Amino acid sequence: MNENENTTYNNLWDTVNAVPRGKFIAVNTYIKKEERSETSTLTLHLKGLEKEKQTKPKASRGNEIIKIRAEINEIDNRRKRVNETNSWLFERITNHGQVGFIPGT
Repeated sequence: MNENENTTYNNLWDTVNAVPRGKFIAVNTYIKKEERSETSTLTLHLKGLEKEKQTKPKASRGNEIIKIRAEINEIDNRRKRVNETNSWLFERITNHGQVGFIPGT
């Protein structure tokens, strides 16, 4: 497995971890961008509905405003859960990359 005698197991382990870590970061960046876009779109729609509600009140607008606020809250809650999971996972990846860690032990 280790054909180059100068390569340590820690260097190999760091290399093996680099690819998934990079993909993990790329996927999370994409997800955050999509969430920001979705939240921004919903917020703009919400502001427009709130202005309309002030000038021409309708019960259906009030219901739609409630639904949009619930969607925005759900996105925020999902983002918090993902951030907690990401922190946990990144901590595990980082801790296993410590000097002296040998995979499988």
